[in-house]
Amino acid sequence: MIFFCMTPLHLLIAKEVVVEKNLFGKYILVLMCKKGVNVNKYYFDKMPNSLYSIKISMSKFFIINIIKTIFISIKIRRYASIDINVTTGNWKIFYPRLLARLLGVKFFSVMDDGAGSLIKSPYFSKFSERKISKIIFYIIGKNYLYSNIMSNIVNYYTIFEQVNPAFGGHKIRLKLFKSQEFADKINLPNDKKNISILLLPSYSDDTNSISFKEEKKITKNIINKFQIDYAIPHPVNNVKRYKNIGCELIVNNKIAEEVLISLLGRFNITLVGFRSTVLLNMKNISLSSGVGEIRLVNVDIWKNRPKHLYFEDKYDIFTNSEFNTVYYDY
Repeated sequence: MIFFCMTPLHLLIAKEVVVEKNLFGKYILVLMCKKGVNVNKYYFDKMPNSLYSIKISMSKFFIINIIKTIFISIKIRRYASIDINVTTGNWKIFYPRLLARLLGVKFFSVMDDGAGSLIKSPYFSKFSERKISKIIFYIIGKNYLYSNIMSNIVNYYTIFEQVNPAFGGHKIRLKLFKSQEFADKINLPNDKKNISILLLPSYSDDTNSISFKEEKKITKNIINKFQIDYAIPHPVNNVKRYKNIGCELIVNNKIAEEVLISLLGRFNITLVGFRSTVLLNMKNISLSSGVGEIRLVNVDIWKNRPKHLYFEDKYDIFTNSEFNTVYYDY
């Protein structure tokens, strides 16, 4: 089995599949991500023993990433005797589908891409894709067009109870963050019992849906509104840009969920996020007795935006009774 990962969540899901299917020493791991994302390296290094592992830095140039994907396929061909089955996160991205085509894989499995896999947003639920990738797949294999791959999905590994009905494949639920051990504590010099933590947004770093200037303004306002004590950066955030944001940053190689589980050994936490996957994961974690309580707050910055900038989806997974949703006032 080949795992094509791009985020720490993909790596964690891949690790869980390896353990459950007893694939130790029998799988291939490909990590393609932005250069300098330490969280990805941390979880890449923690993966169980593999047949072959490779980490590729994603370039800003499309053609260079194509060349790198071809290089990966040539390397993997050396292990062609293994069961070539591609399991990928974010199957809308061009490169894992290109790898599948180069390896002759007709059917493949997919992993959750966080909250984006649940919401009926334009990104996953609309079958459009970049013109250049559409042209390439029309030439080398129409079956790998995003509009055609849903019928080729065999398994869909998910960490959520509910799933987006638009996605095909046999649904296999995995439970992450099962450990309630606090041996690896995060030390904060704080004597308070109750603290507030903000999950920094990634709109400007990841999706470019708003400018960093606007994102920073929104973030500062939320920090003041909720009297935030600490902020946890998103893995793709450029931490240097968040200096003097108005609270202390918790910079760690671990994902936010592991940091929060550790902190719940000492504190009650009000956790504030912007439609974050972390909010969903913390909602689903069964906490041990004797640890702190957690209150989840979702910030919606889209509802009051100009109509042409408003996402079509209503994000109903974040507007239920388990989240206190507040709407950012422009």
